Amino acid sequence: PDKVGLHPVNVNDFCLQTDSHMDFSDDYDTGLIAMFHRTENDYAVLSTYVTDIEFNNKDPKVVPNLCMVEFTSSIRNWGTKQCTKLVRPKMTNAMWGAGLSFHRCHAELNVPVDPYLDEVFDGEEGSRGLRFFTHGYDVYAPDKVLVTHDYHTHQGNPIVHTWGRHGGENKHEDRWVWNRDIEEARTRGMETGVLKTFGSKRVNMMLGIGKNHDETAEQKKEII
Repeated sequence: PDKVGLHPVNVNDFCLQTDSHMDFSDDYDTGLIAMFHRTENDYAVLSTYVTDIEFNNKDPKVVPNLCMVEFTSSIRNWGTKQCTKLVRPKMTNAMWGAGLSFHRCHAELNVPVDPYLDEVFDGEEGSRGLRFFTHGYDVYAPDKVLVTHDYHTHQGNPIVHTWGRHGGENKHEDRWVWNRDIEEARTRGMETGVLKTFGSKRVNMMLGIGKNHDETAEQKKEII
């Protein structure tokens, strides 16, 4: 970590989660912080399904508002409607999207990604959105377009849909090598007490490796 200049964050720092294949408007960092302060809520979470990359740096007056769900075996975000001429972020409570999430870093400590939702797609956003709500956080639709996604190039790329294939066979992700390695590390750790780790303490806690549940609140703050 020292070689790449990584340092522990403070709970009052800002944390940003995005998808891959994203782009960011000029001065997006100061723009997101200013937007956060417009909520006048230290427990605000800015989140939505973002606009297409063609609108990057164009400051459109129409912004996406994540507000539609469908019920499958769980609850799944379905899509957005449009909001126009917002002067501050719009509260949408519990409608959280994993593609964009901006908040104080204490939200990552108080409402971490659920380590027991391995490989879950339908429901993982709904689960965290509801847990944000029950932990006192309010989710808001951003009032400006500062982060965008390359929908057409990414989703139209045929290679993306072949990552799970090997030798012409469709391979479900529960048979991917990295997933097997994680499961073996969990088993080996329980049997021998010797743990193979994957990155930071925070990553290992999310993967269910180690005994981080025994750490004090102060120690957990240092993880993020």
